[in-house]
Amino acid sequence: LGGVIVTNDHVVKNEQLVTVYLDSATRVPAQVVARDRPNDIAVLRIPPGRCAKCARFQAAAPTSQARIVSAGDKLLALGFPLS
Repeated sequence: LGGVIVTNDHVVKNEQLVTVYLDSATRVPAQVVARDRPNDIAVLRIPPGRCAKCARFQAAAPTSQARIVSAGDKLLALGFPLS
């Protein structure tokens, strides 16, 4: 499936393909798969295997029947521009 990244919509502007910096030297192509302009949220996907050492955020165990995220849930996107 590749990695999923949540960022601000204003960061990706009107693009469908963008570049993600995983660190100060590693650039990876990403596809914009969803966006919510009024709430300034965008979801990106990077190719599988391009970030094998990246930290993973696990919202629930893969075998869990627990609800992970539903429409209307509040989410928070964190970032640090320029590294």
